[in-house]
Amino acid sequence: MTMKPLEWKIAIAAGASRGAGRGISRALGDAGATVYVAARTSKKGPKPADNTPGTVEETAEEVTARGGQGIPVRADLSDERQLAALFRRVEKEHGCLDVLVNSAWSANFMPVWSKRFWELTSGVWRETLETVSICCLTSVCAARLMTSQRLGLIIHFTHNIHDDPSAYRGQVLHDLGHECLNRLIATMSRELKKSKVAVVGPNPGFMRTERVLMYLTTKARKKQFRFDLSETPEYVGRAAAAPDPQDRSTALGGGTGRGIRIQRRRRPAHRAFRSEAASPTVPMLKRAALGFRAHSGWAALVVLGEGPTVIDRRRIPLAGSKIPGAMQPYHAAAQMKLEDAGAYLERCASSADAVAQAAMREAIGQLRAKGYSVTGATVLMGSGRPARELAGTLASHPLIHTAEGEFFRDAVKRACESQGLLVLGVKEKEVLTETARALGISTGELTRRLSELGKPVGPPWRQDEKLCAAAAWLLLA
Repeated sequence: MTMKPLEWKIAIAAGASRGAGRGISRALGDAGATVYVAARTSKKGPKPADNTPGTVEETAEEVTARGGQGIPVRADLSDERQLAALFRRVEKEHGCLDVLVNSAWSANFMPVWSKRFWELTSGVWRETLETVSICCLTSVCAARLMTSQRLGLIIHFTHNIHDDPSAYRGQVLHDLGHECLNRLIATMSRELKKSKVAVVGPNPGFMRTERVLMYLTTKARKKQFRFDLSETPEYVGRAAAAPDPQDRSTALGGGTGRGIRIQRRRRPAHRAFRSEAASPTVPMLKRAALGFRAHSGWAALVVLGEGPTVIDRRRIPLAGSKIPGAMQPYHAAAQMKLEDAGAYLERCASSADAVAQAAMREAIGQLRAKGYSVTGATVLMGSGRPARELAGTLASHPLIHTAEGEFFRDAVKRACESQGLLVLGVKEKEVLTETARALGISTGELTRRLSELGKPVGPPWRQDEKLCAAAAWLLLA
């Protein structure tokens, strides 16, 4: 069974009982993530003053129904104690946090949108400041976890990305609150950059949230807000659900210190906030997937893009040249004393990791430079089972071959994981069946299409390349 791209990834979605947070939670559920859905509104608790629909339980149920694991958490995120308890729970239950999504917004501007600032109540002002406080507090808690693991993505939904800072956005507190968030995102991204934690602020288009649908009930109101150009809250969520953490940050805002525009056909461009200037327009990322077939000392790699098309094919080295016998380490170890054999295999593994990871850095870097989002990697697995004890393995020639296959496949997997990629393992003898099932075609038709795939790139297009392509295609299906 094929794993989902974000299985085993842990996310907190703050303010996810409705709106953008609910949409992004659904998308994370589609990708298989575990999502702690946190907000004030629950089935048993008090409802918003305007009775807008949506609860943490409903969102969590949708996450689970889509293939992830939704965990509802009723919490007032402006309360430091409740917020700290949420992050402590995540750390205790999982030991890590991969993604924080914050779309909590306390102030409801819809009923007061046309009022001037001196006509607003003090309560709306306090709610706006509370929203900025939630951004700070959630970021502090997430950063403490993510900096220790040196990996993570913090997403704060924002607005008001405008080339003219003096432009009027139609509502003073809406303007003020988002400008505060924008400055926080910019400065936090700089301070977290060395810890490999990205902070981005996606600026989506006008979304058809529950509150928007509740208030825009007349043709005049819909025309005022250009409801015809509105989009589903799940639209921006798809970027956050990209399997590669670097690609998630790029799709949402280019990572720490860079940015791109979020584009969609037949509508104006919407940008993600960035902390430094970037090129005005960058195309949406194209998906790509990797397929590997390991051999003694090397692995065949095929990279497929959507369509599918063959983007790249190459050999990945898996053995260092400075260690004698490293191309067949278990064969060499079988000639040694058992204690020497163990130390030798450890040296070979370290050497294999070094060369494989260097090759993977180069391959992934080239793909990203061309605008590809790497969905993940599939490694073709063997059917044999290596012996548990080294002595038993070295005493059997068939087990030596089995162990060497596992040795080099493990090196490939570690190299992919070093680049933050999801890695799937599929038995080689089952890959055609699995891929054909995922595509809804027969294995005969898949075999024909695999042969056709190689024609534009020319030889070599042998069994290695065809099986690697099938493995990569499985992730794109």
